[in-house]
Amino acid sequence: MSREKGKGLPVKRAVLSFLNFLFPSFCRICGKGLKGSEYIVCQECRQEALPFAFRHPVLPLEKGRLLSFYRFQGKVKDMIYLFKYQGCMPLGPLLFDQVIDRFEAKPIPYDLLQPVPLTRRKRRRRGYNQSRLLAAYLSGRWKIPTGDLVAKKRETLPQALLGKRERSRNLSGSFALKKGVDSTAWKGKSLLVVDDVFTTGATFEELYKTLEPLGLSRIDILTLAVADAPPATSVINPEEPAFNAENG
Repeated sequence: MSREKGKGLPVKRAVLSFLNFLFPSFCRICGKGLKGSEYIVCQECRQEALPFAFRHPVLPLEKGRLLSFYRFQGKVKDMIYLFKYQGCMPLGPLLFDQVIDRFEAKPIPYDLLQPVPLTRRKRRRRGYNQSRLLAAYLSGRWKIPTGDLVAKKRETLPQALLGKRERSRNLSGSFALKKGVDSTAWKGKSLLVVDDVFTTGATFEELYKTLEPLGLSRIDILTLAVADAPPATSVINPEEPAFNAENG
């Protein structure tokens, strides 16, 4: 091994040791003992998430488009639950990391990544904003800055507990442009909203309405997973070439 290639090994080992200290030495999904460099979830469970990864992750919406990487099923659902609610923060980026190289033929042409905001109270209670973690990971991969044009101004009920109509009513008026945002500075720019799971689209619809006065040329949403993918949407075939999200 060359010196150059070996430079990062001590840091990698230190990170893995820290993760093993933070998290138990058994898989949080299947309960099997973790081996070597595995952490939180074993390699077998990670591999079982891949059959739920999309071949072509771009789906048209009534407004904008959705870029999503997995169906919200099976081990993917288990891993996102651990990531979002159980403090297993490395799992969101790990799910992206397993498939994202297939969709990076060219940089995705967005000027800003906007994580779906949480209220201050919820962020303090959870300890982190899962959407911000995902946006930070993507920012590093795609060299697109993250920003906060929008704030969540009031608490809402968990969307998972509500039907489609109730979700829209629950979120109505819950977002607002942050104070000091200069609308003229964003006219004609493109923005990608980042979230963990796309369900009925109520969150994106409300964010779209909030962002519309800025005169953005494009507002799309990217999520780890989508709950109700169209039947025609197929999953990754490892033999196929990488998908170009810019032309998708």
